[in-house]
Amino acid sequence: MPHSIPLSHTKPVRQCVVTRKGGPFQIITTDYPQPGPDEICIRNRAVGLSPVDLFALDNGMTIRKYPEVLGTDVAGVIEVVGSQVTAFKAGDAVMAVCPRGGGKYAAFQDITTIPAELACRKPASWSFAEAASVPTAYLTAYGVLSNALSLPLPHLLSRPHLQTPNTDPSSEYLTALRPPSPPARLPQSPTPTPELSSVLVMGGSTPLGAAAIQLLRLSLPPGTPIISTNPAAHDARVTGVLGATACVDGADMAYEEVVAAGRTLRRRGIQWGRPAFLGR
Repeated sequence: MPHSIPLSHTKPVRQCVVTRKGGPFQIITTDYPQPGPDEICIRNRAVGLSPVDLFALDNGMTIRKYPEVLGTDVAGVIEVVGSQVTAFKAGDAVMAVCPRGGGKYAAFQDITTIPAELACRKPASWSFAEAASVPTAYLTAYGVLSNALSLPLPHLLSRPHLQTPNTDPSSEYLTALRPPSPPARLPQSPTPTPELSSVLVMGGSTPLGAAAIQLLRLSLPPGTPIISTNPAAHDARVTGVLGATACVDGADMAYEEVVAAGRTLRRRGIQWGRPAFLGR
């Protein structure tokens, strides 16, 4: 049984549902959700938008029946915790990725219910909107780098048991998560990709691109060139904050022109290729 729900938390919950493939959306009300023993209920302060939501809306991907609630990324404040949840308490500010399944487990509503292991504490320095832009983008970048490239992700390798990391720069967790030197490869990784001489990140100022640049910088040997395509207005942030080596403004350039510009910046070329971030 969940911890008792205060009377103030029993009022109806608004949900934004899609009524059929392609829309439209409709606002409905439903009862306050009951979390399972290992689940938490989050009052959403911000929700993120991702390509997954567009695919679900346009193509019905992941939707079993209509009407359905969409959305994969949330940030907000915990209101109720399940009876077996010990890592969080009511009042904690968190960010989370929603599991597939829609209904109470999706983002586009007042209250989202998720397994506690899919949440982590929101850094105090981040707004709720910033936090809601991170989960799917970070996990997508993580999946490509670890599975397709077999790159080491030492900041995670050092704490594999950590389910709810606090990434606030002032926290003790971030210090513990910093990569060791030299980085070690994940034990379960497949045959490693040959050492990359450089990487081109397409869209380095987007949430996915920003996550990719930071994970690459943590994983690759110091000094490995990471080249980003992004609007020129974002160059200072992409290089100075995220860690890219150089930027190309590819807004009005064809794909081949972007790659050629990257090769100009890095004579040894681009070593590996994928749509989100490319190298060869």
